[in-house]
Amino acid sequence: MHHEFLGLSLSDWTAIIAIASTFLGVLVKALTHSLETALTPLRMTIKELNDNIAKQEQLGSKREQMIQDNKMDIVAHTKELEDHERRISKLEDEK
Repeated sequence: MHHEFLGLSLSDWTAIIAIASTFLGVLVKALTHSLETALTPLRMTIKELNDNIAKQEQLGSKREQMIQDNKMDIVAHTKELEDHERRISKLEDEK
């Protein structure tokens, strides 16, 4: 018994499917490789950007700590200045 579909035998269809599968496999592999090649610089740029953002966040944290330290120093110096002013005024009043 000879099986046919659209005028082609089973062995013809098997050969067509094998050739089409191989062609599609090669095409997908080529497209995947091309896409990977095209995206590699973009991935590297994104990594660099993420690293730069992380560094900026660290610097921002350090700057914020420095600002807080300076504010505490200003408060301490203000109290010291007020104490000196009070002592000078007291000495001036005694003379």
